[in-house]
Amino acid sequence: MFPSLVLIAGTLLSSGGVPVSLDLFVSPGCSECERVEKRVVPRLNQLGGDLCQWESHDVTGRDGAMLLFAYAERCGAEPAAPPVLVVDRSRMLCGYGAISTGAVDMLNAAMIDRQREGWQPPPPPEIPEFQSPPDDCADPEDSGIPVDWRMRGMVFLGGLQDGINPCAIATLVFFLSVLSLGRSRRLLRLFTGLGFVAGSFLVYWCIGAGLLAAVRHLPALPLLRRVTNFGMASLLAVLAALSLRDAWRFRKTPVPESVTLKMPESLRTLSRRWISEHWQRGGVVLGGALTGGAVTVLESVCTGQGYLPVMAFLAQQPLSGRSVLELLTFYNIAFVIPLVAVLIAFLAVGSVVPLVEWSRRHLPVAKVLMALYFLLLAAAFVFFGVR
Repeated sequence: MFPSLVLIAGTLLSSGGVPVSLDLFVSPGCSECERVEKRVVPRLNQLGGDLCQWESHDVTGRDGAMLLFAYAERCGAEPAAPPVLVVDRSRMLCGYGAISTGAVDMLNAAMIDRQREGWQPPPPPEIPEFQSPPDDCADPEDSGIPVDWRMRGMVFLGGLQDGINPCAIATLVFFLSVLSLGRSRRLLRLFTGLGFVAGSFLVYWCIGAGLLAAVRHLPALPLLRRVTNFGMASLLAVLAALSLRDAWRFRKTPVPESVTLKMPESLRTLSRRWISEHWQRGGVVLGGALTGGAVTVLESVCTGQGYLPVMAFLAQQPLSGRSVLELLTFYNIAFVIPLVAVLIAFLAVGSVVPLVEWSRRHLPVAKVLMALYFLLLAAAFVFFGVR
């Protein structure tokens, strides 16, 4: 096939043939994009020669993203994460695997099309007009690929496993035990508990936004990205192994000393002291919110085991800033769902003793679920970034 392709290209060149348009959609730091540029582009240039007319587009920019959407609509495909190759403005390939195996065939088909009588080159796609914002308000990152269900599912599971983390549950249970000692009415307990959950949500969201901003402003160097992803994958593998060991050891000997991944004793003491002394400051509802926010900062040393890798993964995806913040909010909603469930159980039972017993019995299960999620996230880092 390759010799015939070269022959066709030579024939078309000698007769002044129309070049084949090759639009490559990439994003900064994308490892698969680099593989396409290093392995596929030179091969196509060798086969097609001067008939290959390349144009590269950054999907993190507004123009690149809108052009990708226009091509996807023309080709009857869903906009996908880069790399994406559009051949002759009419054929789309998504991902390194599809591009490496299918690009030559599509280039061959485009050259054969040019030999047919009456052939006309495909026109550029129509890009829908939009109202541009003022220059001083434009957001260069307000573009990118859409968020699919797999990304939402991974983020939602991450928030849930973070919420069932024994560190977060234990802190809320202690706070509720302080509430029960105060012998306050159920409605007051409800609002105070909701204040605690709201404070945890807001502070944890801000921590995540800070992590995202820090990672997204790192230099987009391919080697640095690979090293970071390999480091994250290795860390997650270690955390998974330690979580499984904690589950095994606690099941055999159900004492706190059996657990390795937990909040340091000094921070646990500081957290409980803050709850005991400040939970009513500014009124019970505001005090609950302030207490929830303060202890969330302290317990993030423990809950951050999964939070940091998820934020690092999201920061590297070719998503718009708006989509990343949407996923961050989605994660934190999932994070507080277990906390709200514990609060409802407390209000229904009226005592923290059953909650403490339930938490102890199910700690091994929570650790196993955390380990499975760590392994899933490690695989995502390997699949999307280490290669």
